[in-house]
Amino acid sequence: MIERIFLYRLKTILRDKEMVFWTIFFPILLASLFRIAFANLGQTAEIFPIPTAVVDNEAFQADSAFREMLAAVSVDSGDSEALLDLSRVSREEAEELLLDGSIYGFIVPGVELQLIVDESGLHQSILGLLLDQYLQTSSTAGTVLSRNPAAAEDFMRELEQRTSYIRTEALGKNSPDRLFVFYFALLAMACFYGGYYGLIEAIDIQGNLSPRAARINMSPIHKLKALLASSSAAVCIHLCSQMVLLAFMHVILKVRFGAQLPLVILATLVGSTLSIALGIFIGTVVRGSENFKSGIVTAVSMIGALFAGLMLPELKYIVSERFPLINRINPVNLLADAYYALYFFEGFSRYSQNLLILLLFTVFFTAASYFFMRRRNYDSL
Repeated sequence: MIERIFLYRLKTILRDKEMVFWTIFFPILLASLFRIAFANLGQTAEIFPIPTAVVDNEAFQADSAFREMLAAVSVDSGDSEALLDLSRVSREEAEELLLDGSIYGFIVPGVELQLIVDESGLHQSILGLLLDQYLQTSSTAGTVLSRNPAAAEDFMRELEQRTSYIRTEALGKNSPDRLFVFYFALLAMACFYGGYYGLIEAIDIQGNLSPRAARINMSPIHKLKALLASSSAAVCIHLCSQMVLLAFMHVILKVRFGAQLPLVILATLVGSTLSIALGIFIGTVVRGSENFKSGIVTAVSMIGALFAGLMLPELKYIVSERFPLINRINPVNLLADAYYALYFFEGFSRYSQNLLILLLFTVFFTAASYFFMRRRNYDSL
């Protein structure tokens, strides 16, 4: 009997074309739109070398140190990472190049170095910093050499061997990527679309809500066994839809979820089971029409995805910092965070903690649903 209920529920679910669209094709469509919209997110634009001009006047010819500095950072030095694409021109030619947009600014040597630009921006700021650094170094060199001329050789050696006190260390096994916050929140939201399956199961097991449920209640099988058999079919279908979504994102969209793909599938299984248990809970406990209950399932998945960073990744961190309890009880965020923990963090403590909370939610919703169902009796069917 249980096997037959399971098979019949599989056929019934697969015949629901609207449900198949929202749980399989809609998440795939949304993931594709994310890929198109955020294809260049996180990529840095090429800013070097910066097209620049220097006025070749008498002051420029007289300042050999300044000429050597510009030559060292320009493409003429042969450095593939040169800072400037430098042109030596007259003042009139420099102004024409600036007006044409061929350069970002030009330098006028003299008693005081001048940087002429026609707008503010990243390139102009870099040029300003370059000149400021040169002036500071020149001033320091003049002060040191005037006080101790014998230290000239040591001072020049120190300038050539500047030490960087900044060290880059990886906080996790992969670099943070805002795009993955979108994808993981999308996976979690799609997982909780399984709540619609659970809602249908709850409606089809309560005799006062549908003719099909009335027939099931008149059958000799125990209500809990019937619910478990039909819910297992829903979990099976929903898990398969999630695997299709995962495969599409991994193979077609080239989204890398790290090396622990089996653990990603395990988290998806836990999330699918919880979403169906949540749908059954809403369908059992909440009073109202089917549309009203369906609206609650939609609200839970969408609001949960919002706080998990689907629409705005920064919101996830704002909520975690200011209202941490919300994200600790938000099942969509817990599932998305489990995915992110596998991708970013070393070890499995955070991943295991998230899955444990999700399993506790599943047990609670399942037990509460059965508690409310078993207390309901019908005078007639």
